[in-house]
Amino acid sequence: MKNNETLKDNFINTITNDILSGKLSVGLKLPTERELAKEFDISRSVVNRGLVHLSNIGFLEIRPRFGTYVSDYKKNGKIDTLISIMRYKGNTINDSELRSIVQMKGVVDSLTINILHNKFSEENYDLLNNILCQINSNTSYTANEYSEIIYSFYHEFSALSGNVIIPLLYSSFKTPLNTLWVRFIDIYSIEPLLLTAKTILEAMHNNDIEKALSTLEYSIFESTEGKYKIYY
Repeated sequence: MKNNETLKDNFINTITNDILSGKLSVGLKLPTERELAKEFDISRSVVNRGLVHLSNIGFLEIRPRFGTYVSDYKKNGKIDTLISIMRYKGNTINDSELRSIVQMKGVVDSLTINILHNKFSEENYDLLNNILCQINSNTSYTANEYSEIIYSFYHEFSALSGNVIIPLLYSSFKTPLNTLWVRFIDIYSIEPLLLTAKTILEAMHNNDIEKALSTLEYSIFESTEGKYKIYY
């Protein structure tokens, strides 16, 4: 017998898929909780928790005393909405969506480089270099494991800025970033990602902000326009 969490997840997935496929259009009023419970053969409490979750991530709008409506998730969504969309698409996204994620990362990395300029310490270098050394110490990592290391490098790099918002942005985009990195590694190997990270690290160590920024800019170009494109 399925437990309530599994039933809730199945309910959420079905409603999400119906919204993303267009079966449930923006503005449509959903049946009542009682009707949905009967349709899905689950309890009203499971339906209620599922609807609240879908509302929290931008797919539904719950209007007290009026009902529950399909929301315009493109306007009202959050990072969890993007993750749900990627899962619906089998972890694939189109070139425009991918470009947005890559460029977002570029903006965050650029902010970090500029903030850390002139105050990047030897301790900072050792910390980040030790993370990258994990890649060289084990050549049998999976793409997911490599991706986690690359994420750790950039997330730690952003945290060194001392800015509260920048690492939070990285944390919010962890799933989309890791999805893209896994695909990149599967196609091109870890080496290009490792080279970019090492080059940025060495440039920061040498207090060469121009080199760090140009390396970042080049990596964005290569993954969106150049030889390392990862469009689906």
